Amino acid sequence: LFATRVDIRLLSMFSIMDISGRISTDLEDSVALTWKFYHDFAGKIFYEWGPFNTLQDRFAAWSHKLKNAAWSAYRIKNASLIERLFDQPSLPDSPPVLKTVSLLIGPALSGKTNYISVNHPGAFVVNLDDFLIGDHFEADAFSLDRRVTEFGYLLSIYSSHHPEVFVEGHILSPTILEKLNRVIRNQNVKLRYYIFESKLDDLNTRAKENNSLLDENSIRQHYNLLSSPHPWEAHEIRWIES
Repeated sequence: LFATRVDIRLLSMFSIMDISGRISTDLEDSVALTWKFYHDFAGKIFYEWGPFNTLQDRFAAWSHKLKNAAWSAYRIKNASLIERLFDQPSLPDSPPVLKTVSLLIGPALSGKTNYISVNHPGAFVVNLDDFLIGDHFEADAFSLDRRVTEFGYLLSIYSSHHPEVFVEGHILSPTILEKLNRVIRNQNVKLRYYIFESKLDDLNTRAKENNSLLDENSIRQHYNLLSSPHPWEAHEIRWIES
């Protein structure tokens, strides 16, 4: 029921190659699945909800509380609740949400630090490496929860002193991203994602120019971890081609 541009992109890709980049051995079945998704499921959504861009424009105009409710309904796969939310008037938030937490997501060397210094000079920046949060840190479930909880506590203090807090980190797995998402949303702030997309060749070139300690294999592993979030995962998502 919940189509995104990622669904079509991935299904089209898998109709040719598998997840490891090898030529698909079940091309006929994959093409049939892609065709059925595009014409049946995407068609149904288009008929009932409107075009993808229209749906996202409608979501963008929702209040903070409605966006939170929609994401909660999506996480528990409650389609009927989302349908009821679409019928609700989007009244202004009272009190208004004045604080923003911007989470920068992208592989190493994708330009996150440079983007902040150029576009938001003087911004307050928190690096997840300082909390040992990231895919390059080993942690069991208990240790990760403890680190995220500590981050959330300090984030509440940072947000009370700054109108916007930028959180920088490397590629985040869905598990880590979900935990951070929940901690940030619980603080009644606007959650904004900046997704940095770079070509693999550009990342390798930057590594050589900056004498990075990352080799091509490490860069490729980081690059392959990048995944597109659901359009409703944050209150606002901005894509940065870097």
